[in-house]
Amino acid sequence: IEHRPWLFLDLADPSGSAADVQAMLGAVGVFERTCRTVYRVDHTGVQVIAGALGLPPVAATARGLGHSAAAIRTRLGISQVVITSPGFDAVATAAGEVVLSASPGAHPRPERKAGFNVGYCLGLLLGLGSEDGCRLGSATAACRHRTRGADLDQVIGWLRAWADGHLAARC
Repeated sequence: IEHRPWLFLDLADPSGSAADVQAMLGAVGVFERTCRTVYRVDHTGVQVIAGALGLPPVAATARGLGHSAAAIRTRLGISQVVITSPGFDAVATAAGEVVLSASPGAHPRPERKAGFNVGYCLGLLLGLGSEDGCRLGSATAACRHRTRGADLDQVIGWLRAWADGHLAARC
């Protein structure tokens, strides 16, 4: 039986020298040998990462983020790349790329990043697909932004309100 756990990497500040960033990216791919590796980067860091990999600048559009996530994933040779931004969340897997509107109220601040990461990782552990993982990440990010935290019932309520098109229910 082959066991390949998930490894979620969020290397928050890729602002070192180009050589440092390239060395870090080289190390990311090594983890894929034993783990299903997910690398999350935000809309500002993705420009640095793309440049270090010799990829073109990333367009801040749904299509641009999706294509860039796929190109970075292929270049690194890992299972998933997730890009979060103010307007969209994009994830690329071997099956393709998915781009979703970022949830209302989920702002690209440190609190949102932590909230997104928690929800996305929970989605991985629950066996959700990348699209539902992004939705769960967005929901936990929005709840994290609106309060100091949220319990599971609050996150589920927020997801239902979002799916129904009204966000009267607040975390």
